[in-house]
Amino acid sequence: MSQRPPNRKLSPIELCLSIATGILHDAVQRRKAMFTIVLAALVLLFIGSTLLAGWLRAHPWVFLFFWLGVAWLTLTSILLAIYDMLMMRKRGASEIKRLRQKFLQDLSSEAPDSKDDDPNSHSDSKKP
Repeated sequence: MSQRPPNRKLSPIELCLSIATGILHDAVQRRKAMFTIVLAALVLLFIGSTLLAGWLRAHPWVFLFFWLGVAWLTLTSILLAIYDMLMMRKRGASEIKRLRQKFLQDLSSEAPDSKDDDPNSHSDSKKP
């Protein structure tokens, strides 16, 4: 990313994109965001089903937008969970690759230089 001048204010869109990028790239922040979003969706689900049920039924447009908001939060948490799962698989695969390379490098550096030092060679076998 390019460096921005220190005195320049971010536009609201740039600020939202910077926050979203930070949340997506940091696993701890991503999981905190998922927890917060799921908690908000559950609270809205409870409130919409009990406390606001009658009022929401009386106002169809508010009902529609309220439940679309709950659905949006739910979908966002599902997408974040899928993204988190894919990032963990990617991290695991790269860690396995790194460990395999390290193991092979350690193995090749500890390998004997000649066949005489090989404990598996059969130099004591009888020759006809």
